[in-house]
Amino acid sequence: MKRARWCWRWRSSPLRRRSDMIEGWVNLVTAALLLFGVPTAVITTGAVVRGIATEAVRDQQGSRHTTSAVLLEDAPAAVPGAGGSGDRFPVNVRWSMPDGAVATGTAEVSAGRPRSSTTTVWLGRSGQQVSAPMTGGQVASLTVIAATAGGVVAGALLVIARGLIRRSAHRCRLAEWEQEWSQVGPVWGRHPA
Repeated sequence: MKRARWCWRWRSSPLRRRSDMIEGWVNLVTAALLLFGVPTAVITTGAVVRGIATEAVRDQQGSRHTTSAVLLEDAPAAVPGAGGSGDRFPVNVRWSMPDGAVATGTAEVSAGRPRSSTTTVWLGRSGQQVSAPMTGGQVASLTVIAATAGGVVAGALLVIARGLIRRSAHRCRLAEWEQEWSQVGPVWGRHPA
């Protein structure tokens, strides 16, 4: 009995309408795309984003370098129970440029670092302070997030498209029923004399 209910749209029947066939094919295509299309979207999105991120890391590593900077103030002390010894705070720092000029900026340092101690800052080609290049872990996280988003978007688009097509098929079915009822209804209601 379950088989008969599942495939009723493909069986020949005087009650089957064109909209029933369309809906059956839409369900079949949607299922196939959910099984094969969504994983393909996940893999493709992940591969594309990983390639872009890896290229960005190479760019960043080629255009950035480190230099030593001196703390201009004491770093705040660690707050007990608020994260332990791994607390990092932004403090003002100073470093020397290759041409001898002095530049200032901020750097995140460990809690409790005293004034005049040194830390490392990242600089761009023109000497401006920049963030450190992305790490392999950041590239992996970005890849996973993008791949997941790609799968969710692909799945959502499929479900939305299926819903819109089913709604349209339902409207067509109702219009067909209305037309047929307008032909049968008056005859059905008459009583033989």
